Amino acid sequence: MKLIIVLLVLMLSFCTVFSQGIPEENRIHVGDIPFDGATDDASFEICNEMNVLPYNTRYGMYIEGERYGVLQYFREKYTIEPINGQTGYITIRFLVNCRGETDRFRIYEMDNNMKETTFEPIISQTLLQLTKKLKGWKIQFPDKLLHTGGLPVNYVSEHPQLYDYYQYLLFKIKDGQIETILP
Repeated sequence: MKLIIVLLVLMLSFCTVFSQGIPEENRIHVGDIPFDGATDDASFEICNEMNVLPYNTRYGMYIEGERYGVLQYFREKYTIEPINGQTGYITIRFLVNCRGETDRFRIYEMDNNMKETTFEPIISQTLLQLTKKLKGWKIQFPDKLLHTGGLPVNYVSEHPQLYDYYQYLLFKIKDGQIETILP
């Protein structure tokens, strides 16, 4: 129950913070990630700007190996020594295009009281670099879970090349170590 409350608080904070700074007329969804020439790859192509699916696993976004594969990947690759006091949450949000390529990475750091904080750069930058290297993002449309926006289910599920989606990884950090990864 405590985990559910924490997740709800995180998601509400997350949506509020990340929707700021985007003019309202340019927002399609809360939490959209606009292009930033200072940090984003200009060659990264979104397949259809109007079909970027929001943060919601009901659309069947996943990565090869699923959650277990992601946990295993970070257990093997994240080799930072413990750092006392570096405890809280690091969220890395990004965009996955219809070809499974990723970009527009954004980091948000919070302490255990859900207040904005800054972790040691070695922690957040290592997590960011490892997240950028994750491969195997895919999209699936299980018919019974699909919200089609008025289109026939078979059309949408047969045309995944028309859809991009937002994804995030939420790292629970304790003394500089990954305690768990959500979702």
